[in-house]
Amino acid sequence: MACKLGGVQDESVVPMRGQLVVVANRSGGMFSRPGMEELDKSIGECCYIIERPSGGGTALGGSWHHSWSTEPDLALSDRIMRRSIELCPQLVPPGAGVEALKVIRHQVGLRPYRKGGPRVEREEIADGDDTGLRVVHNYGSGGCGFQGSYGMAARVVELVCESLGKAEEHRFGKG
Repeated sequence: MACKLGGVQDESVVPMRGQLVVVANRSGGMFSRPGMEELDKSIGECCYIIERPSGGGTALGGSWHHSWSTEPDLALSDRIMRRSIELCPQLVPPGAGVEALKVIRHQVGLRPYRKGGPRVEREEIADGDDTGLRVVHNYGSGGCGFQGSYGMAARVVELVCESLGKAEEHRFGKG
């Protein structure tokens, strides 16, 4: 993590524990439902469904809170699956419940979250000669990396091109 990375040591970066269930069932799209009353806010429970491309399964989520634990919470997994079926009934045959979900795996990940928002910027670090080392930072989005990846990547491309003196030669999606 950037909080321990030499030369960066960004103390505003903390681990955010995310949990989801990956199933073989198809959802037919991407869905989310914010603000559900039964969500446990203390662990950042949320409800989203993301069908992965190329047969990568469907991600049912999730949770989002500061923790170093990587062990799946099966009670949370059960709540995630029940809410997902409520939000997207086409995940299972009509009238079926959680038992009809074909679980591939329970997944827990620690995502680098940066207090104050992701860091997407250019920096020049002294490296002992006159030129310095050019670094483009792109980290700290926590559990929003998938959703923000295209926009963040576009900004990184712009910053790299600026660093190389080619800002006018390349704009994301052109050149």
